[in-house]
Amino acid sequence: MIKGERGQDKPLSKRLLEIDGRVATRQNIEVRSVSRDSRLSTVQVEYAVVKKAVEATVEFQVLHGDFRGEITAHTTSILHRIVLHDSSAGVMATCDSGIIQLWRRVISVCLHETLILTIIVSRDGNDVTGASIDTGH
Repeated sequence: MIKGERGQDKPLSKRLLEIDGRVATRQNIEVRSVSRDSRLSTVQVEYAVVKKAVEATVEFQVLHGDFRGEITAHTTSILHRIVLHDSSAGVMATCDSGIIQLWRRVISVCLHETLILTIIVSRDGNDVTGASIDTGH
């Protein structure tokens, strides 16, 4: 279900998508993609089965001014980046406390992997600076 106008939920797709993580026996973690078509929409899901997973909860706070840019996350073995925030998509960047509104705050990471967060700051549509945060032990 997706949030519709005036708070009424609308069905996004009437098909079931089932992902069985038990069949992923490979040592290398890979991102897989599955899509389902229905009368209402086409839904594409990208996923990776992460063994020995722990959850990381992330939050970013702007101390001064506004934030315009992109925040992504990936791990040392899964280089496919997950977009956590992209202000060019027209979403509100921060709330009153300066906390950046993320599309996802919780990320699953293999216990023996390193989570890498990348922040790219934009000004007038141009990337002006970037930084990566390595959360390794």
